[in-house]
Amino acid sequence: MILPTDTNIDNISSYFGYRTLFGSSNFHDGVDFPIVQNSKVYSTLSGIVTFSGFTNGYGICITIQHDNGLKSLYGHLSEGYRVQTGEYINAGQVIAYVGPKYLSDGRLNGYTTGPHLHFSIYDSSGNLIDPLNFEYKKSNNL
Repeated sequence: MILPTDTNIDNISSYFGYRTLFGSSNFHDGVDFPIVQNSKVYSTLSGIVTFSGFTNGYGICITIQHDNGLKSLYGHLSEGYRVQTGEYINAGQVIAYVGPKYLSDGRLNGYTTGPHLHFSIYDSSGNLIDPLNFEYKKSNNL
């Protein structure tokens, strides 16, 4: 799989599992990469974009249904360039850029304390998988 950012896999600010956020314990369904706004975001595998838009928890996000049955989600993205629903994406392709904490209309870009990439993986049955259960390599599209 391709690492979804240009950072290292060990550069994670929040791990998969239970954590405290905004004073409450909750289940974090992915990993967070603390990278700067406008950093490139890459598709980890090839597949079809099934959603590209805003959702309450993830802000501007993208989901991709991959050819191998996995699904990935990338959250807290930029309002600028991002791939669109229905597009076929290749592994390592730039799909978006990391967004700001607040969007241009003043809304919070999902449940976030600042710019970062949220990354989740689901199996073919829709169950969450810890993204750190996979091996990654960096994209050749640097």
